[in-house]
Amino acid sequence: MYWEGSDEAQSFKAKIHILCKNERGLLAKIAGALDEAGVNIDSGEFRSQVDGSSEIVMQIEVSDIAQLLFTQDKLRKVENVYDVSRVTSAGGGEGH
Repeated sequence: MYWEGSDEAQSFKAKIHILCKNERGLLAKIAGALDEAGVNIDSGEFRSQVDGSSEIVMQIEVSDIAQLLFTQDKLRKVENVYDVSRVTSAGGGEGH
């Protein structure tokens, strides 16, 4: 992963893709998990699918790759979150 800048006190932007069930309260649980991981939400896009799932793409601010990986693991533990991946600059998520 490439991080712009070298100051350790800086935060870095990372884009993540979340596939989850479309249900009331789940966005609040996701936001809570991000707060517990100590990251800031910079922006987000949300799309509901006809199959009852939702796709969320968020740009978050993290301190380093370890915090990004910790955040992804924390999100995967949220009930009804099916998949979490980092969106690369090419536009697809990791492993997609």
